Amino acid sequence: MNLFLALAMRPNMSIEDRIKAENQLTSGVKEFMINLENYPEIKAHDSFLHYQRTSVECEAQISAARRFYNSCVNEYNSAIQMFPNNIIAPIFNFTPRTSFKINEQTREFILQKRKDSAFNERKVDF
Repeated sequence: MNLFLALAMRPNMSIEDRIKAENQLTSGVKEFMINLENYPEIKAHDSFLHYQRTSVECEAQISAARRFYNSCVNEYNSAIQMFPNNIIAPIFNFTPRTSFKINEQTREFILQKRKDSAFNERKVDF
């Protein structure tokens, strides 16, 4: 998984390639979490609970960054299509950008992970 993260951080990588790398990384984390279902003693360990809380926080920050990126892409794409920008944009090679989208399975996995983390936090607090 670190390889995908390293690939996603390369500065000369296109946005489309970064999106693909991010999706591969997310699916790797999903497989990891699914494999952990077979080891309940690991899931009950304090270190794992800390990892789970941290990963949910990290995913929330990534989700916020995705929303910000998509907002900027929508604003940019709209701007290059409006007059007089639609005349000037092709001259400077300003082309529409791709929004970041995650597939439905990944979205469901993230939502389930958040629910599980919230449940575990409540369980630990008692």
